[in-house]
Amino acid sequence: MTTREHRTSRERAAARGRQAPQRRSLPLIPLGIAAGVVLIGVLIGSYMLSRPALEPADAVSPGQPVPTMASREHVPDGTSVEYTTNPPTSGPHWAQPATWGVYNTRPPADERLVHNLEHGGVIISYDPDKVDAQTVERLKNLTRALRRERTCLILTPRDTIQDDKAIALTAWGVIALLDQYDEGAIRAFWRDHVARGPEFGEGVCG
Repeated sequence: MTTREHRTSRERAAARGRQAPQRRSLPLIPLGIAAGVVLIGVLIGSYMLSRPALEPADAVSPGQPVPTMASREHVPDGTSVEYTTNPPTSGPHWAQPATWGVYNTRPPADERLVHNLEHGGVIISYDPDKVDAQTVERLKNLTRALRRERTCLILTPRDTIQDDKAIALTAWGVIALLDQYDEGAIRAFWRDHVARGPEFGEGVCG
């Protein structure tokens, strides 16, 4: 090999040594999968933090059955009925039930609410003098959450509750009296007693 050929060969080798190494491109598919996993984890975490707590599967429903009154007939609107519990759990009632939902003031008459119980509804009553504003908001939020499962629920203030209690839960023939807010107890009562009224039958309310 001539001197010139040796020089040219060395120059080509030196040029190759000066070339910057090529960047290795990262695989896009694994990166996409990793990003998707992270996003799913964030979404699941946000949902778990934001959703209302559910009652334990073995939560015991508070309250107890009470004897139902002999009649559940309709009486003329405006007629006053003397009930055996406070709030009532059965008995004669007006022909038109109350609208389901949250009442802030002016609670429906007992004679309307009993009709809602007959239709399989649950009523949460609270004494405004025995619960603070924060508790009322918690009751409202819980009521709205439960009504997304079934609409047949009423939350209403009440001047007096028997045994001087703060909160009462009622369904047809059942009453629970609470000294304070207890989400697990309320959810368990709702779970066990909604859609069990005598007019529509098991599993139906309206």
